[in-house]
Amino acid sequence: VATLSFPSPTGVASVTLTRSILCVSPNPFSPTTSITYALARPGAVHLTVYDITGRQIAILASGPHAAGEFTTTWDGRDGAWREVAAGTYFLRLQAGDLRQTCRVVLLR
Repeated sequence: VATLSFPSPTGVASVTLTRSILCVSPNPFSPTTSITYALARPGAVHLTVYDITGRQIAILASGPHAAGEFTTTWDGRDGAWREVAAGTYFLRLQAGDLRQTCRVVLLR
């Protein structure tokens, strides 16, 4: 079980997790966005960016992770460090049996 903390109007709130979750802020973004994911159990994690056609753009995280909260950023670049076009992209978190997808919008 992991705990995710986030700001709330009355301070910082915590949520105890029984599964993995994915949060993106800001969205839409320019030039970077922060991606937070929390894992209830240790295991292999794959966090990948896809374009609207389903083509893989970048791998943001891959490999074993402990249970807990992790943060990474995406700067709107592909795996070869080229800037991608403004538009809609999808972040896909795979952790154990969980598959979670989140839509993000890149503004230029």
